[in-house]
Amino acid sequence: MIAPMRCCLTFDDGLKTHATIVAPLLARYGFSGAFNVVTDFLAPDHAPLSPRQLESCRLVGNADNLMDWADVRRMLAAGHEFYPHTLDHADLLALERAGEFAELRRQVADSREEFRRRLGCTPKFFCTPHNRCTERIRKVLRQHGMELFNPVRRNFPRDPDDLDIPVYDFLEREYRRGRTVVDLMVHGVDASRGGWKPFADAAEFERFLQGVQAAVRAGFVRVVPYSAAHRRWGRWRRVARLLRKGHERVRRWLIKVIE
Repeated sequence: MIAPMRCCLTFDDGLKTHATIVAPLLARYGFSGAFNVVTDFLAPDHAPLSPRQLESCRLVGNADNLMDWADVRRMLAAGHEFYPHTLDHADLLALERAGEFAELRRQVADSREEFRRRLGCTPKFFCTPHNRCTERIRKVLRQHGMELFNPVRRNFPRDPDDLDIPVYDFLEREYRRGRTVVDLMVHGVDASRGGWKPFADAAEFERFLQGVQAAVRAGFVRVVPYSAAHRRWGRWRRVARLLRKGHERVRRWLIKVIE
């Protein structure tokens, strides 16, 4: 039997419902999650969110649905992982295109520094809003000692490529395709409280976790922390890169032989 596919559960934007709904349910099913938080939004005295910020996180009418640093510390102690998601949910690709390179660097450097100041640790990974990245953004991350959060992600409950496909069926399909790592990305878990493409409510989110649990019991999925999934993904990416290089060398050799 092929080794189980590694699956990580990740949650973006630092919503309060991640602390009040997600964390208890993850504990119930024995899972841990990786939470990508917008650091300015965690401060208890943060300024009111601008219309751009409310819209980008889909929190219009739910500006209070944001966790704080006390939630982060409590969830870290419970075994969850946390990574920066910029200072204020800025679109780094838009900043690059506008030539606002100093602001791009500030979004990376200052959110990393806030982790160090608040938690006494420096994050290894950085999650870009909207999963947008370029080589320039990767370079800035490397300059500040961080790696890009795996961009191969699938949003639930509704992914653009897999509308309303049950999570068990999705995981089984990806496993049969030979995928070694998959990241199930979640934003809102209660539609009445906002968030990007939210689950209807806590009950629907729990059914999602039950689907993941069923895949684990079937033996083709193992839920792991994001850091472990990233290491496995990185190894396979290096193998693929070596294979591509080898293929290119063989191709060039054949061209010389034929000529």
